[in-house]
Amino acid sequence: MSNIAVVTDTTSDIPAELAKKYNIKVIPLYIGFGGKLYLEGKEITSNEVFEKLESGVKVRTSTPSVGDFVKLYRDMVEKEKKTLIYSIHVSSKLSGTANSASQAGKFFPQAKIKAIDSKTAATSLGFIALEAARAAQRGESEEEIDSIIEFMIKRSKMFATFENFEYLFMGGRAPFLGKFLAKSIRLKPIIAIGSDGRVKLKKFVGNKKNSIIELYKQIGKDTFYTGKKKIGIFYGSDIKPALELEKMIREDDRIKIDELILTEVTAIMSAHTGPGIWGVTSCPVISERSMTELKNALRNLSEKSKDALKYFSKDWSEKNRAIIKDAVKKLLNKSRDVFDDISEKSDDTFVNLSEKSKVATKDISERSEVMARDLSDRGKEALKDAIKNLYKKSRTASKDLSEKSKKALKEALINLAEKIK
Repeated sequence: MSNIAVVTDTTSDIPAELAKKYNIKVIPLYIGFGGKLYLEGKEITSNEVFEKLESGVKVRTSTPSVGDFVKLYRDMVEKEKKTLIYSIHVSSKLSGTANSASQAGKFFPQAKIKAIDSKTAATSLGFIALEAARAAQRGESEEEIDSIIEFMIKRSKMFATFENFEYLFMGGRAPFLGKFLAKSIRLKPIIAIGSDGRVKLKKFVGNKKNSIIELYKQIGKDTFYTGKKKIGIFYGSDIKPALELEKMIREDDRIKIDELILTEVTAIMSAHTGPGIWGVTSCPVISERSMTELKNALRNLSEKSKDALKYFSKDWSEKNRAIIKDAVKKLLNKSRDVFDDISEKSDDTFVNLSEKSKVATKDISERSEVMARDLSDRGKEALKDAIKNLYKKSRTASKDLSEKSKKALKEALINLAEKIK
């Protein structure tokens, strides 16, 4: 859609021609040394950073400022008339870029700016931005683009190895390597970015050759997915191991490639990893058909969940009503039995009085009335006592009912008792 735009940062390793083709805005991070900051990709190259690192110069990096994002968003919102911007950035555990994007988005209430933490980096991030932009060009809805981004964030994998782990350790992105200092000097670490966006150690291997083989093995380990994959291969100052890795992947018939990008790491990445880095990323492809099936499945599941909840709620409610109804019915039956018993006894008493005696003797009649009132009062007292006893039994029997049901039963019993009065 023409009103939707995608923004990412230079850690995404997206080739310039692809960024241009899909109109993806790539905001640069900063490289600093000698007291100056340089815009990555515009004012300094990866090779220049490699040279500084190899000569012993301490290189630092910095995220784009909130002001940098505000300037970019203003052009997109006011000049290009974008109303929905996906700003997808490197893992927040590795950089504050996503936070700067989020803060800048607050300055544009007239547009929806979604600052997204990709929880990854390099070509993993690049593919997420590319697929979001491609979906926008196809005319996908916001909901559909959201689903694509969420899926790719959850399913993307990234693995890397290093000629020298020193730069990564000194940069503070992989502090765990300090625990394996002696081993790291002799062996090559294989690292990954976990689902939480942090760098994690996968294992150690014996040498550079084995480390490249291990990267290849990691790509083929997804036994739960046999469809096509998007694969990214990135490298530092030496492309040869990356080409070797690409050859192994392409020659493996078990790995079905939808798209493969081979790219040099950006200056920011090289500043933290050093010149000797090789890595690979992958993400399963969702075809339009499978996306439709996935959305339909989710929709059906949601509807079934609602129906199940509605049925359960209705069923449970009906059970409660049935229990209460049954309890009250039993109470009424017992009350009737008590009342009938009292009434029958009263009737027997009056039957024993002859009609002649009641007519002939006023005194007998008055006494009969007194007796009737007395019996009636006793009947009511007996009934009230029976109700009290029955209520106690009902309260004990209904302990498994919900508090709401108990309350309803109690109120019904009280109302019944009041009516009897």
